[in-house]
Amino acid sequence: MTGIEKITARIQADAQQEIDAVLAEANRQAAEINARYAAQAKQAEAEILEKSRQSAAELRQRRNSSAQMDAKKQELAAKQALLDEAFQLAYEKLTQLPEGEYEDLLANLAVRASVSGKEQLIFSQADRLRRQSHRQSQRPAGQGRQDGGAGPVPDHGRLPGRLAHL
Repeated sequence: MTGIEKITARIQADAQQEIDAVLAEANRQAAEINARYAAQAKQAEAEILEKSRQSAAELRQRRNSSAQMDAKKQELAAKQALLDEAFQLAYEKLTQLPEGEYEDLLANLAVRASVSGKEQLIFSQADRLRRQSHRQSQRPAGQGRQDGGAGPVPDHGRLPGRLAHL
């Protein structure tokens, strides 16, 4: 080998060492970057999985709450239907009471509900018509009201004064 060849070989060897050193540093940096991003990706994956678990748990809880609310609504609807039926039955029994028993019941309820004794009773149209019809059917012929008016007829002596309009 001649001098130039030795110098050229030396330059090539030095260049190769420099190339190898640069490549080793680049590989080290690439591995470091790769490891850093792999760790970040793993952390992001764990965070996404945790958020997914939380979202799934929240969704389950909302669905359970919704199902419980629907069940309570159905239970309430069933109770309401039973109450409606009970009130309808009670109403039918009340309206089928003989007139005297019906008046006695209303009078007793009014007395129990009275606080001052000065309250005014307000009757439904059906009660007013029922009372009027009963009164007219019990009057002897020729003893009807002369004014032809409608409304309750006082029944003095049968009920206390404040309830006379029953």
